[in-house]
Formats: sequence, structure tokens, C-alpha cells
Amino acid sequence: MREIEIVKVGYEYAGAAGAVTALRDVSFDVGASEFLCLVGRSGCGKTTLLNLVAGFLPPTRGEIRIGGHTVTGHGLDRGVVFQDFAQLFPWRTAQRNVEFGLEMRGVSAAERAATALRFLKLVDLERFTREASRTTARCSVGSSWRQPSTRKGLHHDTRPSHPDRRGDPDLAVPLRS
Repeated sequence: MREIEIVKVGYEYAGAAGAVTALRDVSFDVGASEFLCLVGRSGCGKTTLLNLVAGFLPPTRGEIRIGGHTVTGHGLDRGVVFQDFAQLFPWRTAQRNVEFGLEMRGVSAAERAATALRFLKLVDLERFTREASRTTARCSVGSSWRQPSTRKGLHHDTRPSHPDRRGDPDLAVPLRS
């Protein structure tokens, strides 16, 4: 069993002149700990497919399975990092933003703080745990990018000196060719 299975998935939406096919007969799978990049021109369906996998949209055809279970809607077993900063709460500190998902799952305050600190250290943001007045609204763009990523232990590093974090075993991800 593969961790993520996309089986003959299609998606159509209503356009001004009738149905518009956004995805047709898409099939692939991803194993546990594998890393996948969706690459394509603007408008080819990359974001639509991610929204289907996240459970934000239902496929009009086919099936999406995660861990052997059919995706029927959004769930706490999946995390999504969007391309903008809208998912950050500007009134919260970096640590409190990272803790958000754990808070929603009822994790204790002490465990949330310890987990958030561990992930903030991985992305060089631990100094923001000591600056209670440093809310997300006052962080740099690079810091803002890294905060939501830490919620799932992911990292988008905008620093040119570390384009892929080679040599950092804590952030290394095996790639499938």
C-alpha cells in the first residue's frame, strides 16, 4: 500500500460556456517519506489537485486515498502550507502560530511549547519564542514563510546560501527520481 494514491481522478467545474475540465484521468502514488513536486504551466491543475488531496474539493471522478482511506473531506491527518501568509495569525507570536494545530487537537500547553520550540529551532526562528512582543505582523517575509511550514515539520528556506539545505540532516528529505 502506498501512502497517497491518486486513482483516475478527474475534476470539472461549471464555466460560463459549460463544464470545464480541470483534471482528467490523473493517476500516481506516493510512498511514505517520499517527496513529490508538481510542476506545470499556470492553469494546468496543480493547485486543484492539491485541493482535492487536502479534501477541500471532492473529485468529480476517481478516488484519492491516504493511508488506505478514501479522502472524503478535510482532516487533521493532513497539513497544507499555502503560497501566501493568510494562514498566519498576525496577533500571535511565531511560537503561538506554530502551536496552533496542536492546540486544535487538544495537546497540552507544555507539550505544544516543547514541540513548537523544536521545530522553530530547525528553521532558525527559536529567538522569537523569547520575544513575546514580536508578533507575526512584525516578522520578515522569510520568517513568515518558515512559520506555517513548521506546523507539519516542513521547511521552505528563502535564504540563497541554503537553496536545498544540503548537509542539514534534520531537514534532509529523500527524493524519488
